[in-house]
Amino acid sequence: MSCKEDKIVIGVGTVTNDVRVHEIPCIKVTALRFIETARARIEKAGGECLTFDELALRAPLGQDTSNQPHTFVVVTLDPPISKGQTLYLHIVIQFETCYVVESTLMMNNDLYTTKYKDKLEPSYKVMCDA
Repeated sequence: MSCKEDKIVIGVGTVTNDVRVHEIPCIKVTALRFIETARARIEKAGGECLTFDELALRAPLGQDTSNQPHTFVVVTLDPPISKGQTLYLHIVIQFETCYVVESTLMMNNDLYTTKYKDKLEPSYKVMCDA
Protein backbone atom coordinates (compact mmCIF):
# COMPACT_ATOMS: atom_id res chain seq x y z
CA MET A 1 0.00 0.00 0.00
CA SER A 2 1.26 3.48 -0.84
CA CYS A 3 0.37 6.74 0.87
CA LYS A 4 -1.59 9.24 -1.18
CA GLU A 5 0.69 12.04 -0.09
CA ASP A 6 4.42 11.66 -0.72
CA LYS A 7 5.42 14.11 2.00
CA ILE A 8 7.70 13.00 4.84
CA VAL A 9 7.08 14.27 8.37
CA ILE A 10 10.29 14.95 10.33
CA GLY A 11 10.52 14.81 14.10
CA VAL A 12 13.80 15.17 15.95
CA GLY A 13 12.73 13.04 18.90
CA THR A 14 10.85 9.86 19.78
CA VAL A 15 7.53 8.89 18.18
CA THR A 16 5.34 7.38 20.89
CA ASN A 17 2.02 5.56 20.78
CA ASP A 18 -1.04 7.58 21.77
CA VAL A 19 -3.98 5.25 22.41
CA ARG A 20 -6.37 8.24 22.27
CA VAL A 21 -5.75 8.39 18.50
CA HIS A 22 -7.96 5.62 17.15
CA GLU A 23 -7.15 5.93 13.46
CA ILE A 24 -3.65 6.40 12.09
CA PRO A 25 -3.42 7.87 8.58
CA CYS A 26 -1.01 6.53 5.96
CA ILE A 27 2.05 8.67 6.73
CA LYS A 28 5.84 8.65 6.29
CA VAL A 29 7.71 9.70 9.42
CA THR A 30 11.40 10.33 10.10
CA ALA A 31 12.45 10.37 13.75
CA LEU A 32 15.34 9.50 16.02
CA ARG A 33 13.40 6.66 17.67
CA PHE A 34 10.05 4.91 17.43
CA ILE A 35 8.26 3.09 20.23
CA GLU A 36 7.51 -0.37 18.79
CA THR A 37 3.72 -0.03 19.17
CA ALA A 38 3.82 3.32 17.32
CA ARG A 39 5.97 1.80 14.55
CA ALA A 40 3.57 -1.13 14.21
CA ARG A 41 0.52 1.16 13.96
CA ILE A 42 2.16 3.42 11.34
CA GLU A 43 3.25 0.45 9.22
CA LYS A 44 -0.14 -1.28 9.59
CA ALA A 45 -1.77 1.86 8.12
CA GLY A 46 0.58 1.58 5.11
CA GLY A 47 3.00 4.24 6.27
CA GLU A 48 6.76 4.16 6.71
CA CYS A 49 9.09 4.77 9.65
CA LEU A 50 12.39 6.18 8.41
CA THR A 51 15.72 6.79 10.09
CA PHE A 52 17.71 9.94 9.38
CA ASP A 53 20.12 7.79 7.33
CA GLU A 54 17.21 6.72 5.11
CA LEU A 55 15.95 10.32 4.89
CA ALA A 56 19.42 11.51 3.85
CA LEU A 57 19.40 9.01 0.97
CA ARG A 58 15.78 9.57 -0.06
CA ALA A 59 15.61 13.36 0.27
CA PRO A 60 19.12 14.80 0.70
CA LEU A 61 17.92 18.39 0.17
CA GLY A 62 14.72 17.99 2.16
CA GLN A 63 12.44 17.68 -0.86
CA ASP A 64 9.03 16.12 -0.22
CA THR A 65 9.11 16.88 3.47
CA SER A 66 6.05 18.29 5.17
CA ASN A 67 7.98 21.18 6.62
CA GLN A 68 7.82 23.40 3.52
CA PRO A 69 8.71 26.27 3.14
CA HIS A 70 11.81 24.91 4.88
CA THR A 71 14.49 22.60 3.56
CA PHE A 72 16.27 20.15 5.82
CA VAL A 73 19.79 18.90 5.19
CA VAL A 74 20.80 15.81 7.14
CA VAL A 75 24.54 15.38 7.69
CA THR A 76 25.54 11.90 8.84
CA LEU A 77 28.63 12.01 11.06
CA ASP A 78 31.23 9.26 10.90
CA PRO A 79 32.62 9.12 13.53
CA PRO A 80 29.79 10.64 15.57
CA ILE A 81 30.30 13.64 17.83
CA SER A 82 30.25 12.80 21.52
CA LYS A 83 29.20 15.19 24.23
CA GLY A 84 29.45 13.52 27.62
CA GLN A 85 27.76 10.13 27.26
CA THR A 86 25.59 11.25 24.33
CA LEU A 87 26.58 10.37 20.75
CA TYR A 88 25.30 12.57 17.94
CA LEU A 89 25.09 10.55 14.72
CA HIS A 90 23.45 13.26 12.62
CA ILE A 91 23.23 17.01 12.31
CA VAL A 92 19.91 18.28 10.96
CA ILE A 93 20.16 21.76 9.44
CA GLN A 94 17.01 23.70 8.56
CA PHE A 95 17.00 26.41 5.88
CA GLU A 96 14.26 28.49 4.36
CA THR A 97 13.40 27.11 0.91
CA CYS A 98 14.36 29.05 -2.23
CA TYR A 99 17.40 30.72 -0.79
CA VAL A 100 21.00 30.31 -1.84
CA VAL A 101 23.09 29.02 1.02
CA GLU A 102 26.86 29.25 0.94
CA SER A 103 29.01 27.85 3.68
CA THR A 104 32.76 27.51 4.15
CA LEU A 105 34.21 25.04 6.64
CA MET A 106 35.90 26.75 9.55
CA MET A 107 38.92 24.54 10.16
CA ASN A 108 42.61 24.95 9.61
CA ASN A 109 44.10 23.74 6.35
CA ASP A 110 46.28 21.05 7.99
CA LEU A 111 43.28 19.38 9.63
CA TYR A 112 41.28 19.55 6.40
CA THR A 113 44.12 18.08 4.32
CA THR A 114 44.97 15.24 6.72
CA LYS A 115 41.48 14.09 7.79
CA TYR A 116 38.75 15.39 5.51
CA LYS A 117 40.12 16.13 2.02
CA ASP A 118 38.50 13.05 0.42
CA LYS A 119 35.29 13.36 2.47
CA LEU A 120 34.37 17.06 2.46
CA GLU A 121 34.61 20.05 0.16
CA PRO A 122 36.16 23.21 1.62
CA SER A 123 32.95 25.12 0.80
CA TYR A 124 29.39 24.33 -0.26
CA LYS A 125 26.73 26.20 -2.20
CA VAL A 126 23.11 24.99 -2.34
CA MET A 127 20.28 26.52 -4.36
CA CYS A 128 16.60 25.64 -4.36
CA ASP A 129 14.91 23.97 -7.31
CA ALA A 130 11.86 26.23 -7.35
